[in-house]
Amino acid sequence: MKFINKISIVLIILLVIITPIIIFYLNSSSTRLIEENAVNAQSYAKTEAERKAKLETDYMAISNEIPGIVCIGSDLMSSTGTLNTKIAAVLQNKLTDEGYRIPIVNLSVPGENTLTIMGRIGVIPFIIDEDITIPEEPELIDIDLKSSEDGPVWPLAVSADNANFNPVTVNGVSGQIGGESERDAVTGENKHYFLRTDRGESFTIPKGTIINTSSDDEYKDYVHIIWIGENDTWSNYEDLVDYIQQIIDSCGKNKERYLVLGLIAGDNESASEYDNLMSENFGSHYLNVRRYLSGYDLNKTNITFTDNDKAQQTKGSVPSCMLQNTGNLNDEAYSILLDFIYDGLIANDCIRKPAA
Repeated sequence: MKFINKISIVLIILLVIITPIIIFYLNSSSTRLIEENAVNAQSYAKTEAERKAKLETDYMAISNEIPGIVCIGSDLMSSTGTLNTKIAAVLQNKLTDEGYRIPIVNLSVPGENTLTIMGRIGVIPFIIDEDITIPEEPELIDIDLKSSEDGPVWPLAVSADNANFNPVTVNGVSGQIGGESERDAVTGENKHYFLRTDRGESFTIPKGTIINTSSDDEYKDYVHIIWIGENDTWSNYEDLVDYIQQIIDSCGKNKERYLVLGLIAGDNESASEYDNLMSENFGSHYLNVRRYLSGYDLNKTNITFTDNDKAQQTKGSVPSCMLQNTGNLNDEAYSILLDFIYDGLIANDCIRKPAA
C-alpha cells in the first residue's frame, strides 16, 4: 500500500510539472497556427487583390483596343426568330458567360434595304430630295429623303429611334427626324418629318444637303458584324460586295476585325457566284450561313424534320424546318448560328479576354 502511495505521489508531482509544460506548448502551437493563418490570409488577400487589379488592367487594355461590337443589318440580324429576341442580346449573353467584357450595340432594323442601312450609319449618307424651309419655331415640317447614291431609301427606325438615328444634323441645324414606321404598299416609301431642336432664324436648306445621323461616327472603332442585302434585288452581287467594303473602309482602328454573314437564299448552284465573290473578297471574315445550316446534322437538334428537309440540305438549301413562314430563320436556326458566329469572332481576333 505504501508503495502504491509513493507511486501516486510521484505521478501527481509529474502531472503538476508536465501539465504546465503541455499547456504552454499547446498555447505556443495555437499562437503559431493563428499567426501563420493570419500571415497566409494576408498573403492570400494581397495576392487576390493584385490578381484582381491585374485583371481589371487587362480588361481596360482590351476595352481600349476593342471598345465593342456593332451589328449592322436588317431582318436577318434583327431577331432570333419567332421569339423576337434580338440576336445581339443573345450573343451578348454568350460573350458574358465566356468571360468577355465587350458590349454589343444592335443597329439592325427589319424591313430596310441596303442603301437605307448605309444611310443610317453614315457610309452613303441620306440627302434632302427637295429644298425645305426651316421655320423659326420648332414645328414639324415635311422632309423628302433619298440616298446620296440616288437610290430609294425608307428608314423605318426614325420614330422609335431604336437604331441610333436621332438626333440628326442638317446644314448645321440639330433636330429630330420622325415618320411612319411602315412603307406605303404602293409607292414603297414612308413619309418623314423634321423638327428642329431649338428656336432660331428661318432659312432654306437646299436640295442635296447631307443629313448626319447619330451613328455616323459613334461606333467607327467597334468590331462590325455585317449582315445586309436580303431586302434588295441584286443583278450584280459585286454591288453588294462594294457596299460591304465601304462599311469596312469607314471603320476606324479595327478595320481588320469584322465578320460578314452570308444571305440564306438559294442553294449550292444558284448561290455559287455570290459565295465565290464573298469568299474572294472577305476570306475567313465571311461566314457562309446558308452552307452552314444546310450542312448541319438535324439529328443533333430538337427540330422536327422530314425527308424533304434533308433533300433541301443535300442541294445546299436552308431546310424549311429552320425557317419561319416569312422565310426568315426560326429560333432553332438562330440558336445553331450562335456558336458559328462566336467561333468566327474568335478565329478573326474580333474578341479578347485576359489570359487565365
